[in-house]
Amino acid sequence: MIDLLDLVDFLVRRLKPPIGKHWGWWLLWLPLAILCLAIIALMVWIVASGLGLVD
Repeated sequence: MIDLLDLVDFLVRRLKPPIGKHWGWWLLWLPLAILCLAIIALMVWIVASGLGLVD
């Protein structure tokens, strides 16, 4: 099973913009990255609540 830190490291490296991109690209990338992380956290919470791991 993949380690959680390895998964985070992989995702962060994959989401970095290519070198030479304009700083405006970060203004689009950052909200999308936050949204993706929020969706993943929500999915984990839904699964955990379905399994009875959270109240």
